Parts: sequence; structure tokens; C-alpha cells
Amino acid sequence: MFSRRLSRTGLLVGVLAVIAVVLVTGCSTPEKPRANSPTPSYSGSAVPTAQGDSAKGPCTNKTNIPTGVFKLSDSRYLHATVPASSEVGPCFSYLIYDGGIGDRSAPAGTGASAVQAVVIFVNGEPQLTPKSYLFKGIRFVSATRSGIVVDVDTRDRGIDPPKWQQVVYKLDPETGKVISDLPDQSGRSYIVDFGSQREVRAGDAAPKPSPNAESPTASSFTNRPASDFAAGPSYEFRSPSGAINCRAFDTGLICQMPDHPHKVSSDLQCGYYKDAENSVTSFGWSNFDQPLCATIIQGNLMKAKAVLGYGESVTFRPRSDLRIVCSSTEAGIRCENLEGYGFTLSKESFTRYRVG
Repeated sequence: MFSRRLSRTGLLVGVLAVIAVVLVTGCSTPEKPRANSPTPSYSGSAVPTAQGDSAKGPCTNKTNIPTGVFKLSDSRYLHATVPASSEVGPCFSYLIYDGGIGDRSAPAGTGASAVQAVVIFVNGEPQLTPKSYLFKGIRFVSATRSGIVVDVDTRDRGIDPPKWQQVVYKLDPETGKVISDLPDQSGRSYIVDFGSQREVRAGDAAPKPSPNAESPTASSFTNRPASDFAAGPSYEFRSPSGAINCRAFDTGLICQMPDHPHKVSSDLQCGYYKDAENSVTSFGWSNFDQPLCATIIQGNLMKAKAVLGYGESVTFRPRSDLRIVCSSTEAGIRCENLEGYGFTLSKESFTRYRVG
């Protein structure tokens, strides 16, 4: 009898210990953001969310996403590219915008005017506080209930080395306001008024990239040496169909499509020949220190001999701090500056995107 009582007592103590562990674990400090949290989708502009009801009650099921032209603190304007969204967050989320600074009518189109801005959302509404400063680059780190973490490139000039600083955004459960550990950026422009907004329901997903839209650095490509495409002081290649001809040189990379002109928006036009760039046939970087863009062909047509076959890629190193990777698929040609922007070119379209 005595041994049975001991067994029952031991069992009771064990159960109580398990309950205590569960209670302590359930009341522990929220998990800190981790650098190896899931990364954004293909475009680098997805909206991972910090789920859970906000301080103001249950989350809304829609998000109002700002679009178009944003007014800045210095009376200039940011022409923002609407990012692709996956799992738009109803509670506490963010968007990273690409954009160009300019006047109200158009961006300046210079390298110095190309920027990024992170906008924080609470209950589906974009927030002006904390300030959405403009930076040369922004990298997503993590998004959890503890906070949204990004790295921002705080350098003032594109020719300077990147100067990354980590920033954490947290939602105050008492006030429902967002707080940030980013110090005041005296002299740096920030958004003071959003343009028009489009409503996006929670759970809306961005279009998934097709297999033909893989990054040129994907392992599925066979990387060929640049020497295969040497043509005097430059490098030249064409698509298997011959519709696209490209040339890489020490200051730029240009692809031509003389038989397939495209109509592109003003923010993609180079602005060299404003009256003629409604229908463009030349695409890429005329200068690596300026934004990639589209214009008309001036001078001789390219007629490359070497073919960049479907499923092949090539890496060019025009200078020590720059690496350009191009690939070929049945969908067209794709080239990326791995530290900046890239483009896709086909008979149907020309697109520009932020890498990473």
C-alpha cells in the first residue's frame, strides 16, 4: 500500500512539473528576428507579415497599397514602382519600393535619383511614422511578431562603398504605433504624402515567376567563359533566334532589337531623344553608373557571331567592383548587375527590376 502511494505521489509531481514547464514556455520572451528567416519572393518586394491581432483589435482583411507619385519632405517627388506582393499582411507588414526622385511629372533618370524606401503598414494602412527615408538600397532580413528587420544602405553617393545599417520596426501593443531604432537622418529625404492607393485583400499573391524567369545565377544554367564572346575590346553575343544582339564593354552593356520595337513608360526611357523614345529598340546600360533604360538605336546595328544558347549564361567583369551576368532562355535574354538592377528582354516586352 505504501509503495502505491509513493507511485501516485511521484506521478502527481511529474504532471505538475510538466504543467510548470508549459506555463513558463508559454510566457517566455517573444522570439527575436533571425537573419535566416524566410526571404522575400522573386522580386525582392514581397510582404512577409508579423501575424497576430494588433493593439486596435482584429486585423483588417485588406491592405491599401500606395501607388504612383509620393511627395517628399524637400518638395520633390518619388516616382514609386509598385512592388509585387505575396501574402499581403493585414496586421503589421511592409513594402520595399523602388523609385526615382524627380519633379511631379517625371523622375530625373540619373543614377543619383534611383532609390528605395520601406513603408510600414498597420491594420492595412501605410504609416508616415516612423519616417520612410530614401536610401540607395534596402535588404529584407526577417519579419516576425517581434519586429520587422531590414538593412538600409545609408551612403549618400552611389560611387561610395555601401554603408549598411540594420533597422528594427516594432509595433507598440499599447498605442498601436510603430517604433523604430533608426536615428534621425538629418538632411535625408522622406515620404510625407502617399499617392493614390489600391486595395489588396489579405492573402493576395504575386504572380509566380515561370521557369524561364530564373536568375542568371541559377544552377540550372551552364555558365560559359566570357572569352567565348570576345570581339576586339568588347564582348558580343546574340540569342539563338538572332532577334536580340548584345554588346558588353568597359562602361556599359547594350542589347538591340531593331525588328521588334517596344513601347515603354517614361520612367524606362533614357531621355536622350525624348521625341523619339515612344518606340525603342536599344536596351541596357549605356553607362554602368547610370540607371539602365531604353532608347533608339543610333549608329551601326550589332551583328554578333557568338550565340548564347538557351540554358546558358555568361559573366562579365567590366571593372573590379562590378559583375554583370546574362542568361538566355526561350523567353528571351536576361542581364543583372548583382549589386543593383537587372532587365529582361524579349520580342514581347522589356522589364527592369531590382536584384535581390
